[in-house]
Amino acid sequence: MQACDHCGARLPQLPVRIEIVRESGPIGLAGDTGAAPANFSKGYAFCSSDHAYAWARERRYMLCNAGPTPFETGMQPYLPSRHMGGRVGLCDGHHRGSHEWKEAWPA
Repeated sequence: MQACDHCGARLPQLPVRIEIVRESGPIGLAGDTGAAPANFSKGYAFCSSDHAYAWARERRYMLCNAGPTPFETGMQPYLPSRHMGGRVGLCDGHHRGSHEWKEAWPA
């Protein structure tokens, strides 16, 4: 049984999952030039997409609106960015150019 990261409800399988990259970089010895890059991410699971957006809003996360992928589509990890006065923005990286930050939708 898994617990929803928003409401705590326990279900055998939660339909909405996201991952947020916590660290990325090469894995290997300091002098090893052939070290393979790795991402370390934290997974979150929710009862519904509404719970995922409410969870993000409660944490004051911003979402990038430049070519967004909704939470409910089950996508690759979100990359965090801290360029908004201390607030964390989440972007799926599906665009080039600058970010378009907005409050976690749908409100």
